[in-house]
Amino acid sequence: MDTQRWLQLSRALKATTAAGPLVAPSAARATVSRLRSGLQWAQEYRRKTGSAGSSHVDIPNALVIDRLSLIDLLCLDSVRDPWPGAGDAWADMRRAVRSLQYGKSTGSLWLCAPNILVTATRFDFDQADYAKWVCLQAAFFAEYLAIGNGNREAQAMARVLAHRRLEELSPRDISSVRWIRERLESVAAADSEVQSFLEDPAVGRLDETSIMESWLQHKRTVESV
Repeated sequence: MDTQRWLQLSRALKATTAAGPLVAPSAARATVSRLRSGLQWAQEYRRKTGSAGSSHVDIPNALVIDRLSLIDLLCLDSVRDPWPGAGDAWADMRRAVRSLQYGKSTGSLWLCAPNILVTATRFDFDQADYAKWVCLQAAFFAEYLAIGNGNREAQAMARVLAHRRLEELSPRDISSVRWIRERLESVAAADSEVQSFLEDPAVGRLDETSIMESWLQHKRTVESV
């Protein structure tokens, strides 16, 4: 799909998409503030734990955005690197705008505040705790995606590896982490091919960087057959 058609899609999506849930301006500002505090906390947590690849992404430069800004970023990203099956772009984009809580493009990390607020409200999470959870998961995702050189084939694996890193959290890090973990199903929604790959005992003994490298080699081998 050419640039002009992506711009047309962007305008159409904006015309039919609410910027987010109906909340008081003070509540919206509080959500943004919690996410910015969560980003600072995530940066300190990575520094403290020595996360692999932490030099790849500067978390404080992350963007806290609304859904309309997310549409712009998704369309811009798609113009640079069109999605597979671009003919289904409308459905794909609408789904992403409604559900995407965080994402990464070249040089930037996105946090979609309205979608994060919707999930926190739906599950009755502590808002500050959930902001920290999302910010750290987004940071890990960005790190592992950087290890994969931003390759789209790396995205599914990056999400699974990011979720694994969250399993290290304790209530001392995020007070309601067990409550959050019990109610989210990130791993269950993971790509079945990723899960099968990780079940290989030889893969299980690798560190995260080597897992990503092996995964990309696996994908290249599969695609060349």
